[in-house]
Amino acid sequence: MLNNNFENMVDNTLSNLALTLKNKDLRSYDLHNFNFSHRNIFGTNLGACDLRNADISLSSITDANFSRTDLSYSNFSNSIIKRSSFKLACLNFAVFDDASLHEIHFRDLELLKSSFRKTKLDNVSFLHSDIMDSSFNLCRARACSFNNANMWHSSFLKSDLRNCSFFKTNLRNCDLRGADFRETNLDDADLVGARINKNTRLPFSFSRAKELGMVLV
Repeated sequence: MLNNNFENMVDNTLSNLALTLKNKDLRSYDLHNFNFSHRNIFGTNLGACDLRNADISLSSITDANFSRTDLSYSNFSNSIIKRSSFKLACLNFAVFDDASLHEIHFRDLELLKSSFRKTKLDNVSFLHSDIMDSSFNLCRARACSFNNANMWHSSFLKSDLRNCSFFKTNLRNCDLRGADFRETNLDDADLVGARINKNTRLPFSFSRAKELGMVLV
C-alpha cells in the first residue's frame, strides 16, 4: 500500500504533465486511461500497475519496467522503446503500430489480438508468450525470438522476418503471405494450415512446405 506522501508525489508528477518521467518508482499504481503520450520515460518502474487503455504513443521509453502490468488496450504506436521489460504483463488488444522496439523482453505474457503493424523489432524476445490472433503485418524483425510462443491465427503479411527464430512455435492457421523467412529458424514449428503464396520466402522448398501442412493460396 502506497503511503500518502508517495501518492501525493505521484499525483503531482502526473498532474503537472511533465514531459520526462525519469527514475520514478510507480509500482502498483492505478494509471488506467492515463495519457503518457509525447513523454520521455527513462528508468521508470511501472511494474504491477494498472495501465489499461493508457495512451503511451509517440513516446521515448528506455530502461523501463512494465513487468506484471495490465496494459490491455494500451496504445504504444509510433513510440521508441529500448531495453525494457514486459515480462508476465497483459497486453491483450495493445497497439504497437509504427513503433520501434530494441532489446525488449515480452516473455511469458499475453498478447491476444494485439497489433504490431509496420513495427521495427530488433532483438525482441516473445519466448513462451501467448500471441494468438495478432497482427505483425508489414513489420521488420531482426534477431527476434518467437520460440515456444503460441501465435495461432496471427498475421505476418509482407513482413521481413529474416534471421529470427520460431523454434517450436505454434504458427497454425497463420497468414504468412508475402513474408520473408529466409535464414529463419522454423525447426519443429507447427505450420499446419499456415497460408503462403508465391511471394513467401521460406528456408525450405514449397514441396517441403506442403509436407508440413502449409497451404499455398
